[in-house]
Amino acid sequence: MSSHSIQEISARLIDELGTILGRPLQADDGQRALHEIGVDSISLVELLVVIEKDFGLSLMEAGLSADDFRTISSLATVIHKRSQ
Repeated sequence: MSSHSIQEISARLIDELGTILGRPLQADDGQRALHEIGVDSISLVELLVVIEKDFGLSLMEAGLSADDFRTISSLATVIHKRSQ
């Protein structure tokens, strides 16, 4: 996964989250807080499953913080760093 840029990871997360939420998201939604775009605890768990499956990131071992989940952009950044 390390060959993917932060922008590619962010675009993938936006697409997946749009599917989870049942509506298309825009690229600028990547800068908005997850709760502002409608992410609740159930959709967050679904997103975590996608991250583990698609990016091969073991979330239990990754040591992610609440700040890492502030926005799609912040999440994409940490996924990119952890997959290096």
